Amino acid sequence: MLTSPEAEPSNLKWAQHLEPLIWPALGYCLLLAGTTGVASAVAIHRQRTWPLALGAALFLLSDLILAIGIFRGSFPFRSEAVWLTYGPGQMLMVTSSWLVDRETPDKLPIATPASELIT
Repeated sequence: MLTSPEAEPSNLKWAQHLEPLIWPALGYCLLLAGTTGVASAVAIHRQRTWPLALGAALFLLSDLILAIGIFRGSFPFRSEAVWLTYGPGQMLMVTSSWLVDRETPDKLPIATPASELIT
């Protein structure tokens, strides 16, 4: 049993500094998980948006790798794993918006022309 602060292992001292981050990190985790869930639901209904779901999942994974490194300790190739999931995740999310934009029919006007408003 630990009786004095001097007897605490160094990893416990580190954990005490991270304790205030637990609740905000939980909120951020729920936000990312919810975003990934919504992206997956959209991809199920509109197959052209599969890059959105995959990109959101990769982004969630990159943040999970960061959180493990912060709260549990680093591991080999952590930085590379973050970049190999973050970069493609962002690229896929942007690509999905381009695919959805291309899917919009040209026959639907974005705005009503002024000539049609004046009768």
